[in-house]
Amino acid sequence: MKIGRLLIIGALFLIALPFAPASGASAQAAALRPHLCGSPATSRELAEPPDVDVWKLPVNANGEHELILAVHKDGERYCYVWNGTVAVIAPTIRTMRGEHFAIRVVNDLAGPSRGEKVASTAIPPCMPMQMPPAAVQHHVGYLNHTIDDRWMKHGGADTNLHLHGFEGAPSEENIFLSSLSTPMHACEYRVTIPRTQPPGTYVYHTHAHGTSGDQVAAGLDGAWIVEPDRPQIASSSEHIAMLRYRLPAIAQNAFAPDDTPIFIAEMAHEAARPVASPVPYDPFNPPPWPVSYPVSAGGVTLDATGCNGLLSEGRIALNGSDTPATLHIPAGTTQLLRIVNGTSDSATRLVLRDKAGHSVDFHVVGLDGVPVSGDMWHPLARYVAMNELMLTTMSRADVLVTADAGTTYSLSSEHYCEGKDGFYQQHEDLLTIVPVSGDATPVTVSSTAIPVGDTPAGRLVAYARAHP
Repeated sequence: MKIGRLLIIGALFLIALPFAPASGASAQAAALRPHLCGSPATSRELAEPPDVDVWKLPVNANGEHELILAVHKDGERYCYVWNGTVAVIAPTIRTMRGEHFAIRVVNDLAGPSRGEKVASTAIPPCMPMQMPPAAVQHHVGYLNHTIDDRWMKHGGADTNLHLHGFEGAPSEENIFLSSLSTPMHACEYRVTIPRTQPPGTYVYHTHAHGTSGDQVAAGLDGAWIVEPDRPQIASSSEHIAMLRYRLPAIAQNAFAPDDTPIFIAEMAHEAARPVASPVPYDPFNPPPWPVSYPVSAGGVTLDATGCNGLLSEGRIALNGSDTPATLHIPAGTTQLLRIVNGTSDSATRLVLRDKAGHSVDFHVVGLDGVPVSGDMWHPLARYVAMNELMLTTMSRADVLVTADAGTTYSLSSEHYCEGKDGFYQQHEDLLTIVPVSGDATPVTVSSTAIPVGDTPAGRLVAYARAHP
């Protein structure tokens, strides 16, 4: 779900807030009111999410190591309380290949639930959620392809779990289940990580249809990691950097015009287009996306090139910390930075620069959970040098970083052409990496470059181009 239109309204409202001070009594009450999701981060030091090693979790009545995730709402924020611990940042779940464990999702959104207190054997199987009826709308889209659109919207009280990137049985993390379908508003997921699951970085998040966009945008997602069979790097040398929308929501550009007139004109125009056969094209060299609808309506004009949309993206936070956050690392050591796009619907183009402002290559060892080399036993052994990272929603990149004393790196998101009527992407500094001297033993990882053409993905693309 794009939050841009709401962000603009929210940002303008926030601008007005300082001019309407609260009364002494209400301000005191607000200061004393406990945060269900913990106090928001006030430091710009990168906050590390808590690690949860599933093999160390308590054993439930079924004899399984079990993680209990209770879902709460605190103002604009959603959060997980895990095994009774309030998590300002969703915990990082660490698993092994071939491992079996349980995750219980407890829904406290509709009121206090008994789901955290009962035995695992007392929770009946969750049933699929019931969606309200929604009419299907048909549109003619890119290259005459027909689009079937069904707008689903729920009240926001339901929630569930999806292990994004999980290669096991779909029944083990069924995205259609409703936590409201059991008397204690809880679902018990019993998961076995396949031995074939690549070691790397993945994401878990709510997937309740009609509500997941709002809930993910406000905090209901976190990283889960599949560890390699043998440790490749110390856990102290790993860092999660999860991009999320800053809360309270603030637009990057609060003065972008409202695109509602163009949006209405676009829908009416495309709904009126006659159905035609799809246009054939080369998938490796597709034609440009045409602007087929009016670009002016209601006094607003769309950029004809399609490279500057009308609506602003939201400001980004990193692990809940305002940006630019700072990560201090031991000088001269190799660190593994797991970058996750945890936004609900914002693509991000990331660039790494040195303190002189020059672009520096990312040493990417894994993308979307899969080692770029295809080596499941030594996932950090090879890297691909990339001068930028394009991460869409829920995409991940595992990057090796080594910084000598006196060297500083900065990670930023950059403006890019999102496409016709795309959201306006501005430059934003996200993370400053600062090496510090200390007594830490230098950690080095033997990793060598691999040409893109020699990666499994590169070989697959070459084969597809040779065999149309």
